[in-house]
Amino acid sequence: MNKKPLVALSAIGLIVLGLTAGRAVAQDPQPTPDMQLPDPGARQTGDVQPAKPLLPHLTGAQNDIDTPERNATVWVDGCSGTLITSDVVLTAGHCIPNQQEPPEEWVPKTVTVVFGPDRNRPRLIMQARLANFSVGEDIALIRLQNQVPANVAIPKRVLLQGPLTNSSDFWKGQRYRMAGWGLDESGNAPSIRKTVGASNGMIPYTNFGVSLPNMLGVKGDNSATAQLGDSGGPLYWIDSRTGIEYVIGAAQGPTSVLDGYDGTGGRYVVTFGKGGPDGAGGMRPNISAWITRMIWDWNTRRMCGETRQSLVPFNSWWSSFREDNWATSQHAPLADQPLTPDYGYVRLEGCIYNPDLPKPPGTIQLFSWWSPSRGDNWVTTLFPNDGGKPLSPDYGFVRLEGYIFRPDLPQPPGTLPLYSWWSPSRSDNWITSLFPDRGGQPLTPDYGFVRLEGYVVVPGKHPHRAHLPTLVR
Repeated sequence: MNKKPLVALSAIGLIVLGLTAGRAVAQDPQPTPDMQLPDPGARQTGDVQPAKPLLPHLTGAQNDIDTPERNATVWVDGCSGTLITSDVVLTAGHCIPNQQEPPEEWVPKTVTVVFGPDRNRPRLIMQARLANFSVGEDIALIRLQNQVPANVAIPKRVLLQGPLTNSSDFWKGQRYRMAGWGLDESGNAPSIRKTVGASNGMIPYTNFGVSLPNMLGVKGDNSATAQLGDSGGPLYWIDSRTGIEYVIGAAQGPTSVLDGYDGTGGRYVVTFGKGGPDGAGGMRPNISAWITRMIWDWNTRRMCGETRQSLVPFNSWWSSFREDNWATSQHAPLADQPLTPDYGYVRLEGCIYNPDLPKPPGTIQLFSWWSPSRGDNWVTTLFPNDGGKPLSPDYGFVRLEGYIFRPDLPQPPGTLPLYSWWSPSRSDNWITSLFPDRGGQPLTPDYGFVRLEGYVVVPGKHPHRAHLPTLVR
């Protein structure tokens, strides 16, 4: 038997009990390949037989139902998790083996994800090949090799912004739902997914006397407690204003009698956490920003061929303070999180060739420049051989953004023209694939046509906020 141990996570002097259960041991027949629906009568995974639990069992928990909405709660190779886009699962960091890679990067990991309420008779088995870890919190994202069909599981909406005022009082009065594959009273990881209500939310959660701004504790109905196997599992909240259920956290452990609870329920790293001081001299990260950035990064890259090695997204931004349009391949969009000082995301202009790879035939370099006196980002295919020399009046070389198809050659199929415009009143250079049919006519307020810079690859489809975990205020 391959069993995950209890994980003792040490952070700022705290000892935290992890919740991983034993991994499922594959029996004949082996788990099905990605996107193949298993025979409902076939046994796909073996039962897990970990040691008898030290925590109270999930008294009052009920078997969950088999619907696409409920099947967003998934079995994650010995833990639990939540499908938050068609191919991304939210879970706990300690559920992913060998966390040695840099955080906030998609790194190679192989994790088995099972869909359906009965993990021994799954609706679907898929492999995740990439994982992403937050800095400083026990929370992670894993990326599936394929998108999950909607008739199997529907991604859960994610709460990325909590109430703007009286946060502690608000969450204390809300109702919740816990779900996962925590140990039963005999010490086994059940084959059937369990779910139970919860209440009395506390945030910031005080763990051994230390206030944790990104953690929410809840009390389970009928003394239900997060158990081994519930790690990474969702805490759901129903918005009474809309009736919509959102995932708002990933399970890290049970609550403690030392924290004002009776030892039941669970504590969750919240998806809407904005970070801040943790009460012990440390700083906690912005979880909301991390989730948003990573999902946008993946979705925009997927628009450009689902690879980091060939094409990269070329995104545009706007600063009302500087009156400056800026396009770059450097920054992944971050919803409602502007870049300094106030650059807000506008659109995906297209896909360009990766600047870290050799220049493809028939392409030209796309460089970015910056003028402090004008507050202007200028991106252009001009001056390819200037070697970074300053341009008038004080444009300094910034970086190579990538490569686009040459403007002096016929337009390749599957591309868009990339035009540059200039506004004298704003002192703003603007490069965009918009307005391909304006024929050089001025744009508001006084943008005049400058030149055709080249051609960018058309993305698979235009990304918009529907691809993001839903942001709720």
